[in-house]
Amino acid sequence: MALIRRAVADMDRRGIPQWDAVYPARSDLEGDILDKTLYLVLTGEALAAVFVLNEQADGEYKNGRWSDPGGRFAVLHRLCVEPSFQHCGIGRRVCRMAEETACGLGYTSLRLDAFSRNPNALQMYEALGYTRTGTAQFRKGLFYLMEKQLIPPQSSRNGANTN
Repeated sequence: MALIRRAVADMDRRGIPQWDAVYPARSDLEGDILDKTLYLVLTGEALAAVFVLNEQADGEYKNGRWSDPGGRFAVLHRLCVEPSFQHCGIGRRVCRMAEETACGLGYTSLRLDAFSRNPNALQMYEALGYTRTGTAQFRKGLFYLMEKQLIPPQSSRNGANTN
C-alpha cells in the first residue's frame, strides 16, 4: 500500500486524478494476493512495480470492439510503477512481463483500461502495440479500453521440436 500511496501522490502532483483513497483499496490488493494474481517486480531488493493479471473484466468492457472476441483473454489491472523508478523503462518491461506471463498461461490477448487523462500511460501502451477498442466510464471519468494480441514463442507456433 505504501507504493500505491506514493504513486497516488505523484499522479496528484502531475494533475492525473486516476487513483485516490477509494481505489485501489487495501481490500483490492488483499483479494489479489488471495487469488494469487498480484505480481511484484523487484529491482535488487527494492519494490519497483506491481500489477495484477486475471480474467476479471468490468461490465464496461462490453463497450470494447475486441479483435479476438472468441479468444481467451487476460486483463491487466493496477499496474503501478514506483515513482522513483518511472521514466526508465520499468513500465514497458513490466507490460512485456505481463504479456509473456499471459501468453504462457494460454491467453490469446491482453486487455486493459487506461485513464484518458494519463498521457504517459497511453503513450506507453500504444508504443507497445495496444490498440484502442472502445471507451469505459468509471468513477474517475473516461477510460480507453485497449487490447493486444499475444503471439506465442516461435517454437510453439510452428511446432518445432527442440529435442
